Amino acid sequence: MPLLRKLLAEGDVVASRWSAGGTHTGAPFGPLPTSGRKFEITGMSIYLVRDGRIAEGWVNDDTLGMATQLGMASMAAAS
Repeated sequence: MPLLRKLLAEGDVVASRWSAGGTHTGAPFGPLPTSGRKFEITGMSIYLVRDGRIAEGWVNDDTLGMATQLGMASMAAAS
């Protein structure tokens, strides 16, 4: 479940810093066998709002950190 760490808004731009975590139980992590490992990542999202709706959005998260925690990064380095 994501946890909102910071929320900022100015004009038509809204930005958030968040963290999320879980336990690897299978999909959507591709062919990696279910490991039962826990992971936590952080990220930031920026949204452009027009007429009260999100018109555009950008998300950046620590995918490499998650892959490392799940043992995926070492698998990629070995291939």
